[in-house]
Amino acid sequence: MAGGSALVPRVQYVGPINRGFRISAECRGSGPSIYISIDSPNSHLQRLRFDVLIPVVFRTESKSSLTIDSVRVTARLTGGYTANTNRITIGMALADAARAISLIDGNAETSAPLLVVEVAGAAGTFNLTGARDTFALLKRACKSRKL
Repeated sequence: MAGGSALVPRVQYVGPINRGFRISAECRGSGPSIYISIDSPNSHLQRLRFDVLIPVVFRTESKSSLTIDSVRVTARLTGGYTANTNRITIGMALADAARAISLIDGNAETSAPLLVVEVAGAAGTFNLTGARDTFALLKRACKSRKL
């Protein structure tokens, strides 16, 4: 979905929630940012700290569970676990977010329909059908901000 003012383009992709995982992406500063929210995080995810780098794996797969391509990035906690929200949120640096978006957008030729996102032993799976157009729009919006 796209929205926001003409001066600050905001494009956000939110896939169907899978195992509590939700992904959003937007233009931030000089490039794209990706945030992953996890509802009802397991005990390991609940203990993540703000000062620790968190490994994240983005993996595109076919329906036969064959991995087509993957990228490993790091993230930081942007919203820690509290019982009243029952959620954590992590965000990626611009370079890592750009690598993840290129993986999603770049697999259009291979028709990888699934995106698996792994964070600290937990994983969510997203159907990429229709998402590539949104990610292409995100890349265009971020490029237009650089001009």
